[in-house]
Amino acid sequence: MNTREIILEILGKEWPLSSKQVHNLILRHYKKQVSYHTVYEIIQDLVDKQIITKKQKAYLLNKKWLDMHIKELKNIQESYNRNQPLKIVNKESAQIQVQSLAELMDFIFKNYENYFFSEKHTPFFMKVKHPWGGFYTEKDIPILKKAFQKESIILASKNTLLDRAISKFYKKLGVQIILGAHEQTEEDNIVIGDCVIKIYFPEELRQELENIFQMKTALDLRKIRKAKHIYDAEHTINIVIIRNKNIADMIRKEIQNAITVSKHSL
Repeated sequence: MNTREIILEILGKEWPLSSKQVHNLILRHYKKQVSYHTVYEIIQDLVDKQIITKKQKAYLLNKKWLDMHIKELKNIQESYNRNQPLKIVNKESAQIQVQSLAELMDFIFKNYENYFFSEKHTPFFMKVKHPWGGFYTEKDIPILKKAFQKESIILASKNTLLDRAISKFYKKLGVQIILGAHEQTEEDNIVIGDCVIKIYFPEELRQELENIFQMKTALDLRKIRKAKHIYDAEHTINIVIIRNKNIADMIRKEIQNAITVSKHSL
């Protein structure tokens, strides 16, 4: 463990501490021979990088830095739990695969909740084939209410009986939703802050979903069971995450413009 790591470990256990107190703890508990001047310079560098903060003449870890690292660790833990590493394409984009619709919903909402997509809970802007329906738990509802704030907009290219039934759920949350709003696209798009999430469903799953959405009668118990089976069934779904403000703003503006045009046409 180098001196910088030791300083962070010390301030993670006890705070606030002066630079002299930190130096004494390094000598006494870590048996590392390092000058006070070196410790002081490292602390100042950590302050400049906003990793630690100064409180009067003492130092402690910067809470914003801690929150960011906790968020990163949660994402790493989720990735390991799913046994699905994030593939970093470059610093602006990443790719991931999930293995079911249930896992897709879990990935989107959990990572929204822990600020992976955006530094704050911003509204959802969605451009999709069908409005998403899921088998939500009570635990999911508070996250849905945060995600689908009043400014949120959903554009769906289809307008079936089931689309209209699902849209009622979102309208109760205060979401603006338009069905039959655009030409069908290959992927579903979600914009959260400066993050664009593109979701690509395999053809087999797309067809199974379409069979459900094209039903001419309301859902009964048998159809709900069939939908739940599709929701949980294993299908490889590819997700591309792009962090680009210009692209996010462009898609969000397109979605907002569609709402404006819809209102004027009424």
